[in-house]
Amino acid sequence: MRHWVGILKIAISLAILFFLFHSLRGQEGIEDLWRQPKRWHFLFFAAVCCLAAVLNTFVRWFFLVRALDVPLRLADAIRLGFVGYLFNFVSLGAVGGDLFKALALARERPRHRPQAVASVAVDRALGLLSLLVVAAVAILLGGPTAPDQPQLKLLFQATVGITFAGLVALTGIFFVPPRTTRRWLAVLWRFPLGGRVLSKLVGSLSLYQRNPPLVVVAMLMSAVTHLLFVLAFYCMGRGLYDPMASLADHVVIVPLSMVAGALPLPLGALGAFEAVLGTLYQYVPLDVSISALQGVMIALCYRVICVGIAAGGMATWFTRRKEISNVVHEAERLSEAASPDAPAREQPTPSATQEPVSLSRT
Repeated sequence: MRHWVGILKIAISLAILFFLFHSLRGQEGIEDLWRQPKRWHFLFFAAVCCLAAVLNTFVRWFFLVRALDVPLRLADAIRLGFVGYLFNFVSLGAVGGDLFKALALARERPRHRPQAVASVAVDRALGLLSLLVVAAVAILLGGPTAPDQPQLKLLFQATVGITFAGLVALTGIFFVPPRTTRRWLAVLWRFPLGGRVLSKLVGSLSLYQRNPPLVVVAMLMSAVTHLLFVLAFYCMGRGLYDPMASLADHVVIVPLSMVAGALPLPLGALGAFEAVLGTLYQYVPLDVSISALQGVMIALCYRVICVGIAAGGMATWFTRRKEISNVVHEAERLSEAASPDAPAREQPTPSATQEPVSLSRT
């Protein structure tokens, strides 16, 4: 069943890409983009911004891990982060970047397994919430309203509403007594749709109740990350096309597209991200005309930069292949044990006494 789900995800991504390019055929395409002059200094600065944004996410995760008293060096956090980033783009199965980081840290620190998993879950949750915050603030401060596109207006309103609800829920977790939090977790666990996942996420966040300032710092670091990506896309647009949407437009376009990029699809949500980015480039800017295909070309330029950054993970792969393979096999076993068609018997689970596999330098 797990393999069929993976195949279905890949099919969805490819179908979106096929539909996207089929519907945009006949417009200015790759040939015109290849012939026209480029502003290489803008493209170089875009790559630097993307690298800085990715490194900032690794440092943010490092602080979240250390806040739970888990021993981890910054160099090891960056090394694991690069491998996890690589898995976000090349993995076609159940092993994504977040799962790899959680299991790799748990195997290396077997006495801190719950904290390792919690740090990754909280890191992803705070990153996604701050992504919505950046977009919502841009919308509320007078960002584009796209009056002729009711679907986009609905998207903007939904973004602001979901962001507000997320901030309220996050604040409530840190001001509710732990005993009440445990009761909430028991209630959430019984929810039929996504209850267990939500319960685990809230439980992970509750581990940081003693350190709310750290969560605020992590949110600010996430905002810096997303603003760096906004600047990167603006520079990519300026490097490839003229005229281009304003930086203020990109503060709305890029975060909302990145939300689509967070969907559980293989290869970094290939297809969904390009489709949303192309649509937003076409309709959000009110003072300049940008085609959807131009937006898709900018998205593909971003993919090329991401592949270059993921080369850092490839370097670690070659030097730690055995250790990384062990983590991947463990992730696959856990995925099979959690699948609906798993046999009703006791599944092998990682033991706290299992010899840890270190990805650190010795």
